[in-house]
This record gives sequence, structure tokens and C-alpha cells, in this order.
Amino acid sequence: MRPGYQTSCRPCSLNTNIRERENITMNFSAVILLLLQIIAHSVGLPDCTCVETFNSVEECVAAYWRKGYRYAAILIFLSVYHGIHWTLRQLKYFINHKLGLRRRGNQSSVADIRRAITLELNGSGRCLGYRSMTRRLQHDYHLSVGKHVVRALLQNIDGK
Repeated sequence: MRPGYQTSCRPCSLNTNIRERENITMNFSAVILLLLQIIAHSVGLPDCTCVETFNSVEECVAAYWRKGYRYAAILIFLSVYHGIHWTLRQLKYFINHKLGLRRRGNQSSVADIRRAITLELNGSGRCLGYRSMTRRLQHDYHLSVGKHVVRALLQNIDGK
């Protein structure tokens, strides 16, 4: 047997090592949360008064998703303003599989898009270009639509 190696297994030291790792992980999580709060306040994230207005986590995450926030921003909002500490993998699973939300892929019907465009053209959106109109349709009407579709529909509607 080589010097420096132990032949017996010590379960007490193994449990101690596991407890120490858990404590380190907890301390690391606390430090990350503190850093996220500092970053959130220094970057100037908007104050979230919507903590009381959401009845569930599903409504909260869906609202942030529909506003166009990226995964990292949603994680920061959930952590800082709602006390929900998720990993990126958990958030992606929740958004994609539980809520079924997609940024691309499931496009809204052309009739709904056309109706929203005509409402906007009759209202305050008559001077918008196709890019701004696309953003307005996505944010105000919660439609999943691409710029090329809006451009074609605007040409079709304005061409009449």
C-alpha cells in the first residue's frame, strides 16, 4: 500500500463534507441573490408594483414574456421582486412546456392580425412603419407575428 492513502471509509467525514458543501452552496446562492439585487437597482429596473396583481406564477411569467423580456431579465424580476429563485433551465421548461409560450413558431391567424392592423390604422398607429407596427401588435394585442407578414398586410391594406 502506498503511503498517504487511507484504506478505511469514514462515513462521519463524508456527511460532514456533504453538509459543508450544502452550506457553501447556500452561501453562494445568497451572494448571487444579493448581486442580482444590486445589479437590478443599479441598472434601473422598473419598480414592480404588480406583485399584488398576479394571482399565480403562471400569470406573472406570462406577463413578463409577453412584454418581450429575455430569460435573464425574467429571472432577475422573479428573484428580486417576487422571491422566486429559479435556474435558467427551470424557467425555460416552465415557459416552453408548462405555459406553451413561444416567441416564434405559432403565428396568430391572419384574420386577427388584419383586424388589429386596421384598428391601429384607424387610430393612433396610422403613421407607424411595419417594424413599429409589428412591435405594437406583439405587445398590445399579444399576437405572434413576423415583420414580413405585417409588411405584406400593410401593403395590401394601404394599396386599396
